[in-house]
Amino acid sequence: MDIFEHKAIKRMLLDVKPHCIVAHITEEIWKPVINYENIYEVSNYSRIKRLIGFGCKKERILKSQKGNGGHLFVTLCKNNKKKYFKVYRLSLEAFVGSCPNKMEVCHNDGNTENNFIENLRYGTLEDNQKDKILHGKIGSGAMGSKNINSKLLEYQVIEIKRLLKENKLTQIKIAKIYSVSQSIISLIASDKLWKHV
Repeated sequence: MDIFEHKAIKRMLLDVKPHCIVAHITEEIWKPVINYENIYEVSNYSRIKRLIGFGCKKERILKSQKGNGGHLFVTLCKNNKKKYFKVYRLSLEAFVGSCPNKMEVCHNDGNTENNFIENLRYGTLEDNQKDKILHGKIGSGAMGSKNINSKLLEYQVIEIKRLLKENKLTQIKIAKIYSVSQSIISLIASDKLWKHV
């Protein structure tokens, strides 16, 4: 069977960023989610599946949500108790094992939405920080919206600078429009932030 004939895989591949597709055209493998065996499974594509039973009449793929830092998470339920899990953690635990002490999950390509098992590994905090610098998420290469802590995009800053130049709105009003603090607007006005734009 041609892999693209399978609707679920085709749909999943269309959701993945283009630079991630090439390395991931392999068979989808499912493993039980640790501590949620017989209720949920996770695939090497990091899709989470709810199994039949425990009140569920049909298998279904869970929809992940984007959390802080762009990490995807899902809500799992067991014994009527809901708990939130980062998708990358469920994947690595199922396919590699528990996270070693003083280690964390690293994304090889720096894309926190790419949770294919081949893109994940355990590493130290230092490893993760080096990765973030390498991929321009933090450090001197992490300017503007590439910075993991950025709340604004370049086009928004251009508009903010235009509004500041017109001098028709206060910094507080501009801050409310863009859902940031007045101090951010002040730093933009004084070219201490976003001076590259």
